[in-house]
Amino acid sequence: MKCRQWVEDSEFDVDTEAIVFGTGYKSTLPAFLETMEDHLVRDDLGRLAITKDYKVGTAISTPNHLFIQNGEIHTHGVGAPDLGLGAFRNSIIINQLAGKEVYPSKPKGAFQSFRVKTPVMAY
Repeated sequence: MKCRQWVEDSEFDVDTEAIVFGTGYKSTLPAFLETMEDHLVRDDLGRLAITKDYKVGTAISTPNHLFIQNGEIHTHGVGAPDLGLGAFRNSIIINQLAGKEVYPSKPKGAFQSFRVKTPVMAY
């Protein structure tokens, strides 16, 4: 199979007997929030407006907030549905609910390189 690594614009071949396609999923608004639809803020594409700290934008002036997890890929990137990051997201949300730092949530940062050296196939 011919593959293309788009960051480096390079091509390589992989010998394989199977291909798996990750086709994604479509998230839906939980039924219990349907009554709030008129108060939810959405972007130009109809997606929920979500802040850096996981708050869903609302048109209601209130000290209460609605938080989201695993539904913010359009605002937070590909790590949004990663369950391995759940503890970090939880710490951000819990600290806001408590009004103080209950759990440290300062990321140290990470650098990833998407360079293709030798493809590793795991089954």
